[in-house]
Amino acid sequence: MRKRLLLAALLSALLGPAAAAAPLLECTTTYGGESWTLTAPPTTDPYRVAAVPVGQRFLFRMVWVAEPAREAGVNLYAYYPDADGIPVVIHQSKYANPVPVAAKGAPWGFTGLQFVYEPRSASEFQFWCGWRER
Repeated sequence: MRKRLLLAALLSALLGPAAAAAPLLECTTTYGGESWTLTAPPTTDPYRVAAVPVGQRFLFRMVWVAEPAREAGVNLYAYYPDADGIPVVIHQSKYANPVPVAAKGAPWGFTGLQFVYEPRSASEFQFWCGWRER
């Protein structure tokens, strides 16, 4: 509980009171039979948002820019390391503001179920994203 309060205070200080009350972007990823649920708050600095590992092969990056309005939207990226281990974008999804909202109870959130393939190894992972109230 204390961590949530500290996070809300930090978001409020950085992004204003409206951002602390904003929903979280929530994505579910599946790779090799395992699933992970990842969340992302809104950001004003998309270049500082780091990618997170999905399984042992992929990286996934969720960027939700709430303001300024001209830059607002959700960008989702999947990366796979090249022969030198440098992450290369292999999938990108962009949702401009106003970002869609899935109907209540609809499967696969506003993105639908996305499939990402890496051609060299035939690896695959899936993801879908929606909104979660705080």
